[in-house]
Amino acid sequence: MAETPSTPDGGEARKKLTSAMWMALIAAFLGWMFDGMEMGIYANFIRPALVELMGPGSEPRIPMAISWTLSLFLVGMAAGGILFGRLGDRIGRVRSMALAILTYAIFTGLSGFATRWEHIAACRFLGAMGLGGEWGAGVALVMETWPNASRPLMAGVLGAAANFGFLASSGIAWLARYFDWGWRQPLWCGAIPAFLVFFLRLGIKEPERYVKSKERGEESRLRDLFVGETRRRTLVGSGLGAIAVLGMWGAWQCWLPSWAPDLAAPQAKVVQDAGKLADPLARPGTKTVSQEEAQGVVDAARKAAPAAQEAAELTRAAQSDAQAAAARAEEAASKLEEAAESPGAAEKLRFDAASAAVASIRAAQLTIKRAQATARAAVPQWMAIGSIFGAIIGGLIGGWMGRRPSYALLCLCSLAVTFPLYFTVHEYGTRLLVLTFLSGIPITAFFGWLPLYLPELYPTRLRATGEGFCFNVGRVVSAIGVFGTGALAASVGIPHAAAYMSLIFLLGLPVIALAPETKGQELPE
Repeated sequence: MAETPSTPDGGEARKKLTSAMWMALIAAFLGWMFDGMEMGIYANFIRPALVELMGPGSEPRIPMAISWTLSLFLVGMAAGGILFGRLGDRIGRVRSMALAILTYAIFTGLSGFATRWEHIAACRFLGAMGLGGEWGAGVALVMETWPNASRPLMAGVLGAAANFGFLASSGIAWLARYFDWGWRQPLWCGAIPAFLVFFLRLGIKEPERYVKSKERGEESRLRDLFVGETRRRTLVGSGLGAIAVLGMWGAWQCWLPSWAPDLAAPQAKVVQDAGKLADPLARPGTKTVSQEEAQGVVDAARKAAPAAQEAAELTRAAQSDAQAAAARAEEAASKLEEAAESPGAAEKLRFDAASAAVASIRAAQLTIKRAQATARAAVPQWMAIGSIFGAIIGGLIGGWMGRRPSYALLCLCSLAVTFPLYFTVHEYGTRLLVLTFLSGIPITAFFGWLPLYLPELYPTRLRATGEGFCFNVGRVVSAIGVFGTGALAASVGIPHAAAYMSLIFLLGLPVIALAPETKGQELPE
C-alpha cells in the first residue's frame, strides 16, 4: 500500500491503517445512507403532506407546490455543498460531516410539525444544506483514506449507500401503511441520523493526507476553483454533476413515487367525489334523507365500488374492504328500490339506503387509501434495489472502462430505459415494478461514478470544496429544470413531463468529451 507508513512494525501499521479505512467507510456510508433515507421519506410523503396542508380543492396546485419544494431542496443542497465543503477543507472532514448530518436530521424532524406547506418548503431548504454538505466531506474522507486501487469499488459502495437509505425509507412507508400513519410520523423518523454524530465525534480520525496538507500550511480558498486548469475542471465537473442530478430528479426520483399511487387507483377521483356526497349525510344528528339525496349517494356508491375493486385487484391490497364496498352498495340500491315500492316505509328505507351507501363509500375510500399506500411503499422499494445495483456498477464501470466512456454509456442507457417506463406503463403491476427496477440501474449509476471522478479533479487542500461545489452547485440549474418540470407536469401530465426531462442525458455526451481522463492516476496531492 502506497500510504502505509514505513515503520519497524509494518504489520501493526497496516492493521491501524485498515482500521482507519473501515471506520471512515462506515461513517461515510451511514451518513450518505441516512441522506438517502431523508430524500426517500420526502419523495414518498410530500404529496399527502401538501394535500392536507393546502386543503380541499388544492389538487391542481400540488405539482407546482412539489416543484417549489424540490427546487428549494436542490438550491439548499447546492448552498450546503459549498458551505460544508469549505468547512471540510478548513476544520476537517469529520467535523464538517458531523455538522452536516446534525443539520439535515434536525430540520427533517422539524418538518413533521409543519402547519403550512411553506413550513415544509423552508425545512426542506435548511435540511438540504446538511444533505449537500455531507456528501463532499464523506467522499473526501473515504477517498483520502483508502488506497488508489480500491477507489472504484469504494465509489460504488458510497453511491449505493444513499440507495440503502431509499430502501429504508420504503420500509418506513410500509410501517406507515401497517400502523396507519399519516405523513408526520415518517418525517419525525428523519431525526434518527442525529445519533450518528456521536459515533463520528468519538471514533473517526482525519485522513493522513488532510493532516499533512494542514501541516504544510496549505489553505483552501473558493476562488482557487476558478484559476488556470482548475477552472476548466470545475466547470466540466459541475456540468457532469448537474446533468446527473437533473436527470435523476427531473425524470425519475421526483415524479415516479407521485405517479405510482395514481396508477394504483386510476379512478380515485370517482371515490373522492362520492365521499363529498357522503360527508353531509354522515354527520351526527342526520335522521331524514330526501329522495334526491338518497338517490345521489346510492348512485355514487355504485360507481365508487367498482373503482375500489379495480384498485384492490391492481395492488392485491384491501380486498376485503373492496368487497364490503360492493356488498353495501348493492344493499343500498336494494333498499332504495324497496322504498319506491313501499310508500308507508319509504322514509326509513331511504335513510337505511343512504346509510348503507355511506358505509359503502367509506369502505371504498379505505380501499383506495390502502392501495395507494401499497404503491407508495412498493415503488420506492424497487427504485432503491435497482439503485443499489446501479451505484455499485457506476463505480466499477468507471474504473474498468475509464471515466469518459463510462459516463457516455450511462447517459445513453438512462435515456433508453426512461421512455419505455413512462410510455408503456398504464397501470400498477409487474411491468411498472420491473421497469422501475431496471431504470434505476443506469440513472443512479452516476452516483457511483461521481464519487470516483470528482475527487480526482482536485488537490487535497481543495478536494472537499471542489467536490461539494461540482456535485451541488449544479443543483441550482437542476432546481430551475425541476421547477419547469412541475409546470410541464401540470400541463401534460407526469409521464410526458418526466420523459421529456430525460432528454437532458443527451447533453452529457458533449460535456464528458471536454473532461480529462483520470483512469489509473493517483489522487493529486
